[in-house]
Formats: sequence, structure tokens, C-alpha cells
Amino acid sequence: MPDRLDTSVSCFVVKIWGGKENIYQLLIEWKVCLDGLKYLGQQIHARNQNEIIFGLNDGYYGAPFEHKGYSNAQKTILLQVDQNCVRNSYDVFSLLRLHRAQCAIKQTQVTVQKIGKEIEEKLRLTSTSNEL
Repeated sequence: MPDRLDTSVSCFVVKIWGGKENIYQLLIEWKVCLDGLKYLGQQIHARNQNEIIFGLNDGYYGAPFEHKGYSNAQKTILLQVDQNCVRNSYDVFSLLRLHRAQCAIKQTQVTVQKIGKEIEEKLRLTSTSNEL
């Protein structure tokens, strides 16, 4: 995780674009409030098609899968996409590999910081003993 990433935000905007060649259009613009997401667990299991999943420090989250206030007819016209153009952008195994890689990177960063502090402490002690 970048050092200057602001992790205190409670909401952010997700924009999903789609299209072909050089013609793209905004398909979804979604203001995501973190307190409205549903915890999915530490691992990703089979989910609904085209579901947006967020991998956070303590596991995976997604939107509660319910459409309040819309009839079935209204739901189908919210977003119409040519099904011939739809393809999965991920599968569960690729997301799990990515998650494991992120965990390994984070653990490496923690180890590097720990060793760096130990080196600084030894250098400080060495310079103090040399001054005596």
C-alpha cells in the first residue's frame, strides 16, 4: 500500500467504462460508501455475474445484492449491454493469486521496515559507543 494513501475516507466513486476500439462510454458511476458494503469473507467464492468486489485489509466486500424500489422490468432496462461483448475480467483463482501476492508484498514491507529499524538501532548504538 502506498505510504501516502489516505485510508480514512468513508466514500469514493467507482467509474466503469466500456466500449470497442476508440469509442467508450460510461457504463456505471457508483458512489461507494464503505459502511454500506457487505462483508463477503476472507476468500472469494462464486459470486453473481458482473459484481464489483472490493479487496480490503480484512477481507472482501461487495454491495448487498438487492434492488429496492425497482420492479423486475425496471431492473432490466437500467443497463443494457450486448451479451456478445461481455466477458469476465477475472476469475476467482486470479483474484486469489492477486490477494496472496498482495499479502506477500505487505509482509515483505513489514519485514523490511523491521530490519531497517534494527539496523538504525545498531548504528546508533555503535556511534554512541565510538563516541565514548
